[in-house]
Amino acid sequence: MNLRRLAILAILGAAAASLNGCNRPLFPENLPSSQYSRYNQLHGQQQSARQTGANGEDQPDLRERLRPLDQP
Repeated sequence: MNLRRLAILAILGAAAASLNGCNRPLFPENLPSSQYSRYNQLHGQQQSARQTGANGEDQPDLRERLRPLDQP
């Protein structure tokens, strides 16, 4: 009987811990996403991360981020 109570308490504890959630984002916006973006930022070659789409929504600027650095 004690083993059963212990198992139930362990399950309830795991459920409570999983419902807690995250307090802060995993990848903050103000930190560079990789060592390459940090290098570009330090050398003044930053690329914009976001753009306004055709319908006015904010979306990732993939073309700018994937553009080779030697192209203007």
